[in-house]
Amino acid sequence: MTEERRTLAAGRYVLRTEPVGSGGMGVVWRAEDTLLDREVAVKELRLPEGLSESERMALRERAIIEARAAGRLNHPGIVTIHDVLLEDGRPWIVMGLVDGASLHTVVCEDGPLSPRRTAEIGEGLLAALKVAHDAGILHRDIKPQNVLLDRAGRAVLTDFGIAAVVGATRGLTGTGSVMGTLGYVPPERLTGRGAEPASDLWSLGATLYFAVEGRSAYDTDDPAELIAAVLSRDPAPAEHAGPLNPTLLGLMARRPEERPSAEVAAERLREVAAGVTVEDRPTVRLTPLAAKLSESLLAGKSDPRARRVSRARIVGLSGIAAVLSAGLLATGYLLAPDRTRNGEAALDGGQLSGSPSATMPVSSSGPPAAKRFTTSPNVCLYLTEHPGAMAPLVPKAKLWALHKSTSSCSWEPSRDPEGEITRLSVEGPILPANLGGCPTVGERLSGLGDEAYVSEEIDLDEHGWHEREVRVYFRVSNLGVCVKYRRASRTSMPSSGKAEMTEFARTLDQWAQQTLSKRGA
Repeated sequence: MTEERRTLAAGRYVLRTEPVGSGGMGVVWRAEDTLLDREVAVKELRLPEGLSESERMALRERAIIEARAAGRLNHPGIVTIHDVLLEDGRPWIVMGLVDGASLHTVVCEDGPLSPRRTAEIGEGLLAALKVAHDAGILHRDIKPQNVLLDRAGRAVLTDFGIAAVVGATRGLTGTGSVMGTLGYVPPERLTGRGAEPASDLWSLGATLYFAVEGRSAYDTDDPAELIAAVLSRDPAPAEHAGPLNPTLLGLMARRPEERPSAEVAAERLREVAAGVTVEDRPTVRLTPLAAKLSESLLAGKSDPRARRVSRARIVGLSGIAAVLSAGLLATGYLLAPDRTRNGEAALDGGQLSGSPSATMPVSSSGPPAAKRFTTSPNVCLYLTEHPGAMAPLVPKAKLWALHKSTSSCSWEPSRDPEGEITRLSVEGPILPANLGGCPTVGERLSGLGDEAYVSEEIDLDEHGWHEREVRVYFRVSNLGVCVKYRRASRTSMPSSGKAEMTEFARTLDQWAQQTLSKRGA
């Protein structure tokens, strides 16, 4: 006797007798599409208990709208939606069948993944998310259970059937409701803020954290503790993530504007997946906030973080240096080679040819070839791995911006008091004719590199910001490092950080000397 099985759409879809999975939003069945003679996955969406008929109707309508919108997406990293049905008063979503297991199951059964494998998965998922975001569709429930790994190892994102369409009416899901899984719901959504592309990136970061660490970023089973942790603190660095850590922590930054874009995050994941070495690993572009501030500078807009307009100049530099100092605040760069590059002046007998006004003194003898840097060491990566070096200047240092084109990075404290700004950064490589606002003027320092200078500048701008900037320049062989530390306050002139900056520069000097010694060239 043939066992009778459940069917949908007038017999087109025949469900297997047992479901293959279930979750908070529904039950998934393996089924046969008799019309096209193929296997599919069918998800029966669950509606919460205790709803009125009008509320149930609104939820059904929302589910159908979102599933149809997700059905427009076409990417190998997104489970294809074939059909949307409404039967027995419940919505059903017919999807492509992925022959594999979820990321959650793989990690639980086989253990955490390597950083490189995790980065490969993350890169593929980011490409899929970009397609969805470009179409105006958010996922809102990215988690290890919703990432499927097929037999070829390809990562596929599922459950777009409950994604939100940007701009859709929020009232359909009820006032105050939050869709998602605790531990993978970003801070802004826990506080009632609407979902945005950056919200999906936070959830992706939490998912990749689980993949490489084997546990959640906020490892507690108590819902109240979990919510409080996500809202009040950043996750601790993953113990097994290695070079993947900066990307994970960047994606899980509590403020959406501080998270890298999908393109930037994908580039960083691609580097880890390719096994880029510490010395070769490039940094990435500015965060959206940093880019906005840079645009403000170019447009002449007033922002204490991006532009300085000096009325009372106590200690000053040239006008060009003042403009350059509005960028990132600490610089590491490789000095120019012996010939021109990209049209810039070349070093000729220890002097800058074609640049008689340059203030940079260059030793005519110079270090022997065996003691010169052939490539610039990665200062930003060093600081990422040794944040304690910055503690006296920026407590609990938090990455503010990375910029690939200039190999630069900026750091700020985890929290600044209202009306204050503190920032420290690193930038390069830059030719000696253009020191990024840190020329060799000021007080000469002894015992630091082959030569070193420190200067300080104090300003009161037209908007009432009291600003103090300390700069330390030092050179190790042919590598020059310009460190800048800026503090601004609306109430009073900040105290000097001159002594702390000098000690910080000594730490970088020791690192540069050790790096040069290890390279042997």
